[in-house]
Order: sequence, then C-alpha cells, then structure tokens
Amino acid sequence: MELKKEEFFEEWKWNWKERKEEFHTDQAELFRHIRDRKNLEIRLERRMEKIMKELSRSISEEVYPIKAFG
Repeated sequence: MELKKEEFFEEWKWNWKERKEEFHTDQAELFRHIRDRKNLEIRLERRMEKIMKELSRSISEEVYPIKAFG
C-alpha cells in the first residue's frame, strides 16, 4: 500500500511534532542532569577543600608540639 504524497506529508508532520516534543523533553532532561552533575561536583570540591584544610590543621597541631618537645 502506497501513501499519496499529501498523506505522507501529513503523517510526517504529525510524527515530526511528536518527535520534536520528545526531543525537547529529552534535551531539557539532559541539561537538568548536566546542571545537577555540575552542582554536585562543585559541592564535592568545596567539601574536599574544607576537609583538606581541617586535615592539614590537625596534622600541624600534632607535628608542632612534637617538635617543641623533641
């Protein structure tokens, strides 16, 4: 069964609208995922910086008294 030219284009336009909506939804989801991932990376980076500062402070507090008594 062959489609007439007009029928083909009507079907194509309808499919295109559906595909376009799906694409926009998928694209928005993708950008939300990227944004969430980036925000997570930033939070983890800040947390790691804070942990490193606390760790270096606690190490220096332990090392300097030993040197003073040594």
